[in-house]
Amino acid sequence: MLSCLCFQSNAQISYNKKDVKCRGGEDGFIELNIDNVTPPVMYAWSDGPGGRTRSNLSAGTYTCSVTDATDCGSTVSVTITEPQKVLKVTIRVEPVSGKYACGENIPVWVIAEASGGTHPYKINGAPGVSKTIKISHSQWVTFNVKDKNGCVVSKKRVVLVGSRFCPKDPNDILGPAGYGDEEWVSKNDTLNYTVRFENDATFATAPAQRVFVTHQLDNNINPYSFRLGSFGFGDHIFDVPPGMSIYQKRIDLTSEHNVFLDVVAGLDVVNNQAFWSFIAIDPLTGLQPTDPLVGFLPVNDTLTGSGEGFVSFSIRPDATSQTGDTVVARADIIFDGNEAIATNVWTNLIDALPPTTMMDTLPPQGTADTLLLSWSGSDDSGGSGIREFEIYMSRDSAPFINLITIPSDTFMYLYQGDYGADYQFYIVGIDNTGNRESKSSTEASTYILPQKDVRINSTLPDYACMGDTIMIDWSTVLVDSVNIVFSLDSGVTFQSLAIGTDTTQSPLLWVLPDTLSDQSVRIWITDSDSISIVDSTMFIQVKGFPIVNAGPDTSLCKGDLIYLIASGANDYIWSPQIGLNLETKAIQGLTGDSTTMYNLAGTDVFGCQNTDSIHITVFPLPRDTVLHEICLGDSILIDGNWIDTLGEVEVIEMSLQGCDSTIVHIISEKDTCWYGGAVAYVDSAATGANDGTTWVDAFDDLQDALTYARIFSEIEEIWVADGTYTPDTASNRSLSFTLQDSMTVYGGFAGGEANIGERDPLVNIVQLNGDLGVQGDSTDNAFHVVNVLSTCSDCVLDGVVITMGYANGSAGVDDRGAGILVEGKATLRNVIIEHNSTTGSGAAVFNTGNQAVLVVDDCILRLNTSLIGQNVINVNGAVLKVRNSTRVEDDDD
Repeated sequence: MLSCLCFQSNAQISYNKKDVKCRGGEDGFIELNIDNVTPPVMYAWSDGPGGRTRSNLSAGTYTCSVTDATDCGSTVSVTITEPQKVLKVTIRVEPVSGKYACGENIPVWVIAEASGGTHPYKINGAPGVSKTIKISHSQWVTFNVKDKNGCVVSKKRVVLVGSRFCPKDPNDILGPAGYGDEEWVSKNDTLNYTVRFENDATFATAPAQRVFVTHQLDNNINPYSFRLGSFGFGDHIFDVPPGMSIYQKRIDLTSEHNVFLDVVAGLDVVNNQAFWSFIAIDPLTGLQPTDPLVGFLPVNDTLTGSGEGFVSFSIRPDATSQTGDTVVARADIIFDGNEAIATNVWTNLIDALPPTTMMDTLPPQGTADTLLLSWSGSDDSGGSGIREFEIYMSRDSAPFINLITIPSDTFMYLYQGDYGADYQFYIVGIDNTGNRESKSSTEASTYILPQKDVRINSTLPDYACMGDTIMIDWSTVLVDSVNIVFSLDSGVTFQSLAIGTDTTQSPLLWVLPDTLSDQSVRIWITDSDSISIVDSTMFIQVKGFPIVNAGPDTSLCKGDLIYLIASGANDYIWSPQIGLNLETKAIQGLTGDSTTMYNLAGTDVFGCQNTDSIHITVFPLPRDTVLHEICLGDSILIDGNWIDTLGEVEVIEMSLQGCDSTIVHIISEKDTCWYGGAVAYVDSAATGANDGTTWVDAFDDLQDALTYARIFSEIEEIWVADGTYTPDTASNRSLSFTLQDSMTVYGGFAGGEANIGERDPLVNIVQLNGDLGVQGDSTDNAFHVVNVLSTCSDCVLDGVVITMGYANGSAGVDDRGAGILVEGKATLRNVIIEHNSTTGSGAAVFNTGNQAVLVVDDCILRLNTSLIGQNVINVNGAVLKVRNSTRVEDDDD
């Protein structure tokens, strides 16, 4: 709603809004747009302070009084909506049917279903109202649901996959999995435990109202390290904030079990005992329910786990614990007033200390570039044993790096060093519980004396091709320059590549010349001052190019098959792939499609490649397939014959090159055909075929009838039954009911009339309504409800109401003729034009152009508004003829 008090007449006041995505949310948004006023502008909102924009809004109506510097004001009301229902996701679990051995996991289907919110949904990114996954082991599952509005909800639950039932105690405690049969753990570890309980259907006959779980802390545990973990029951999982040792919460289970649940957990420091208390509370009395059939933990269904629960916690061994100390864990579980159920006992053995190691010393310096590292090490007495050693190395005083991890049964390592480098080492032992020796200082060090050396670093190929580039990379020690030579006779004679080359010029790129074809080449690099300092490569076999042949140029008719046969190499690649089957085959089956130059690259067994090409001329065929669309009853001329049946007709033709072509004429039914008579029927309530041929099968949209009338000249009249019809089912304001040629539209039918005299426009009201998008919001209404094109030669619109057009668009185009814009020859008869508005002129009728001849016969124009001529504007040579009792029911026009 927008009401203007005294803003100047050309003020523009509008707003943008975003509705709440999720029911109950507070993410609505309003932005006011006010132009052509005198600043500053003040905003006073009905619900408190605010400015031009408002955010974080819940659903409701917000009213703002806007005042400018001249004390002129306006009031705007904006309604923020929200979905009618809360978006929810439910998770259920169903077993996968099958035969399973005792103790074998029984897989389950986990089904998530979305409801509420606004359709459609996406579950974990996939569209649909449900999503199903199969799991075979216990795990957490999370489902995220997003609806059309962008509202997102998530649900997470743990799915416990059980095995085929075998006799066992359903209440147990699970502790940390340690090393070996003794379940060794480190004194520094955080030990995680889970106590599981079950309202066992074998014994229970009613839901549990009270569950009390206790755990006596072992003397070797630090009680101050006790931390609560998550807990849950059925499909509920609750996370305790990190670092908590005391927890209390009331949980609302009234929708499921008609109770509250009081949860209290913590540590009884006096008795060194952890405890968890679950007590169902009657919402009416605030006490434990008196009805024995009311509780929070139902008798268990082993397939869904509805009667199962768990608590979890973590503790750490006491700082004074010694290697060999044990940590024993057991829990007691009490259901209501029954005797305590003792769980199994979970025992871990503590390893308190890390191993002790020592690396043997190395000589201060040496001439060998390989270093034998050795060491000794042992775990503390009675410990879990050494798992591995880590060797750390520093070169030339750089930071230490982890060189290698060595198994516990190895006490030596041969390290390849570099001449002229200084090395430091130390070793760290790690036992089987992860206890790690704390060490960071050098235990062994040495310096490898530099030696004069030349070394080829490149790994050269066994085979190379003429023209290949060989990269010769080398490094030296105490050598300033090198000679690079090659030999074709195993070192009897040499040919120079580079003499006296500075060592900093590495690498050298050598392009193999054609003169080396089919030769064996070996490369030497020597110190320019001493041929005794030398390194050489292995032999390189230099191969010539293969002689690749793609065959002679040829021609064929389009669609014919020929074979291209390659020779001279081992592997081939044809390009382009036009018409070929496999690009890497020597023999190609080619179906001619277009004239193409095919290139062939052939590679021999040594990787040497050469190319050839073949030109294939393809003579085109006149046609291949011709598609025809006809309506039933029509016919088409093909090869001198009139064809009136659907299907295929083959015609054989021949090209100038002698290529036969089979032309297949495919005759199919048009998507749009008219099988009715001279009248097309429109009824918004029609539920038949909606093809417009009868009242039963009437179009339910007037636009469909107008489209058919434009296409099919057989349609002389359009009969429209009572109802409201809009130019667009969405909010395209530029769409109108467009009349052209000699379209004739009659309203006033109830549906079922056999002749036009039976209609009654006053009773059966046909409303052509421009109210698109948000109902009642004129700013998204059609610019022109009806548009008579200049091609109209004798259009008629009879017995309808034209309303709710709002032409506030571009000046001279969409700011006039909100009811009807006329540019051709038309007759309006028995037409009511009302409640149309423009920001320009001619709100009801805008008749324009020298092609426009409008006859207004027995019509009513009323309640239309515009700056100029709210009812009729006749300009630019247009002709207007008013007949019979046509009248304007306004104060002025």
